[in-house]
Amino acid sequence: MADEQQELINKELDVLISAQIEKSFTCGAQMTEGFGVLVSKYLRWDGVMISKVFIEALEDANFHTEALIVERIFDRYNND
Repeated sequence: MADEQQELINKELDVLISAQIEKSFTCGAQMTEGFGVLVSKYLRWDGVMISKVFIEALEDANFHTEALIVERIFDRYNND
């Protein structure tokens, strides 16, 4: 059941990403570019929130070391 739900979510997200690419790019774009624009606009260009989403995605994908590095860089940049 959970895998079926995730597959449905993924298909719906594919539709949204494709729509964003169509709206935002005149010559097409890669999925990552479309998804990036979608996330950016959804979070209203809030760099802090975008960074937190990125870190959470790394964590979920078991890139814990990379997430920690990004988080440290982000913290250092935002504490200056």
